Amino acid sequence: MYTQSRFLRRIIKSAANKFIKDETFKVQKKGEGDFVTDTDKKIEEFLIKKIRRKFPRFDIISEEFNPKDELSRDCFVIDPIDGTNNFIAGLPLWGIQIAMVIDYKTVSCVIYLPKFREMYWADENGAYRNGKKIKRKTSSNLFAEEGHREPHTEKEYRRTACAALNYTWAAMGYLRSFRLHKKTLWDNLPGQFLVEKSEETK
Repeated sequence: MYTQSRFLRRIIKSAANKFIKDETFKVQKKGEGDFVTDTDKKIEEFLIKKIRRKFPRFDIISEEFNPKDELSRDCFVIDPIDGTNNFIAGLPLWGIQIAMVIDYKTVSCVIYLPKFREMYWADENGAYRNGKKIKRKTSSNLFAEEGHREPHTEKEYRRTACAALNYTWAAMGYLRSFRLHKKTLWDNLPGQFLVEKSEETK
């Protein structure tokens, strides 16, 4: 799947270069504490167009235009900006992510953190950060816990408001656990595969 991951890296980088240079954007409220910008939509439209041109038989699941709850047999899962609230606030804690699924199994993913200039990807050969294979120096007992915890245990978790960042940090070994607020495919599928393919070392 190296060819596919290279294609995904290329189009994500192109989308970032094309749409995030302009610091002005329009914000729309989707729900309580949930917002979307026109930059989210522009990035998603761009990625969908590129993917459909190269992989016309694949379905697409995406946060803004194709928000489905279940995987198709062969599909791409797209989150144009994971961490939109951070993006709106001017914080660097956000990313663009895509997962490729074949026969209901994730085979490739890419997570790009533009403000950190970090490109993560994973395929059958392992997980990588900026071209270097990831070798985790912590226990592989990584997990994301759903829901809320009691106040006295809050210190056990770091809160970034960005699943993409959480998963990349978990893959690198910086985090052993974090809170999962959303169960959506676009928030979690790319990062779960990245962590799965990262290698633990002694």
